[in-house]
Amino acid sequence: MKFFKRLFMSSTDGTPDLKQQPVADEKSADRFPDIRMVITDCYRGAINDVIYMIIRNVDHVMVGILSAEGKEVEKGPAMNSSGVWSYRTGVANPGFSGGRVVVRAGNIRGDQIEVRVAVV
Repeated sequence: MKFFKRLFMSSTDGTPDLKQQPVADEKSADRFPDIRMVITDCYRGAINDVIYMIIRNVDHVMVGILSAEGKEVEKGPAMNSSGVWSYRTGVANPGFSGGRVVVRAGNIRGDQIEVRVAVV
């Protein structure tokens, strides 16, 4: 409770300081998208394989899968569950080795980031 009071009370007379705002949380739209990790260990080119991602400061994530030849096999939106994003595949890709997973993430301000991860 003392921390809360320090955020909202002025230091001189104990009255609320309406100019001071609480610290923004990690989901703040003021921060640039941050792809921290893309986990492809569970992807083996089968339908219903899952690709997991740890991504911060975004409100949407798109995942694309490219074959070893660079052709798009599939793409679609990822789902968010408490900060862990996941994409469940819908197309079989027997030649997945040597391909790539492309993750594009963005926030409501329009900031975007893209990462390409090789699949081995």
